Amino acid sequence: MRPLLLLCCLWLCAACGRCGWGSYYSRGLKQYSGDGTISDTSQSSGLFGTNGYIVDFPGFDLGAAHQATYHLAGLPSLGRANAEITLMINDPKGFSATDVDELRDRTTATFKCSLVDSSGKVVTTFETPLKNLIWSSPIHDRTGYALYDLDKSFFTPKSDANYTLRIEYSGESSLRGEQGAVYIWCGCGGS
Repeated sequence: MRPLLLLCCLWLCAACGRCGWGSYYSRGLKQYSGDGTISDTSQSSGLFGTNGYIVDFPGFDLGAAHQATYHLAGLPSLGRANAEITLMINDPKGFSATDVDELRDRTTATFKCSLVDSSGKVVTTFETPLKNLIWSSPIHDRTGYALYDLDKSFFTPKSDANYTLRIEYSGESSLRGEQGAVYIWCGCGGS
């Protein structure tokens, strides 16, 4: 029985070391003073709960070109957990798998993203057609699809850093009237 207890303690220490101790949402969310709206996405579940947050930026019409610059100050850090920059394509009716494949294959729109820290260092940057991004299921009660680059959408936030996020979306006339938005999600933990 003792080896199992020791193994569980080691696992818990490793998990907490990855995400960091403490309640970031009571402190971390309050320290954020950047653009967008930050909210807690933590889910408690005994020993296997998750810590997380999401920063939502204003939506835009996917049928037209869109550019925006956002400033991020005091972005919470969850240890070494990566944050993900995502383009969300909203769909309240719910795409079917066939519709999504067809939409992905026929779209010619491109998405460009760059994240730079206050010293001018490029943290991450990419530009790619939407059809080359990963089209994932949405998170946290959203409908539609979360699009991201498998290698370049991720970064490890530092709570004492200031960042500038620039996005450019080329527009897709066949998506006129459909809503998109960019968000940053960070989370860790779970079973």
